Amino acid sequence: MPAIKEFQGQLVIEFSPATRKTHPVTSCIAERVITKSGSRKYHCKIILEALKYHNGSTSAELAGYLPITQEQTHKRMADLEHNSYIRKGRKKICDVKNSWCVTWWVI
Repeated sequence: MPAIKEFQGQLVIEFSPATRKTHPVTSCIAERVITKSGSRKYHCKIILEALKYHNGSTSAELAGYLPITQEQTHKRMADLEHNSYIRKGRKKICDVKNSWCVTWWVI
């Protein structure tokens, strides 16, 4: 079941854990803060909207269209992929990193 649903015009996002037991406690705290504050939801929402217009971008390329960092964009791709809203595509030379990176596509 998808984790992003439409409910009375609002996106409802359910998150799976982003940290593991082997991660430092500070990572677990950061995950709770970003999820509780709504930043994680906001990042997913704007990434999904941007990807609709820039389908086939790498996460670094996509970050150039967003008010968040490359790292924040990269981390949220896993949330969106895990919940079947985007999928990985072929690799290409990223225009930002100038190295091979995976492309992302809206499902």
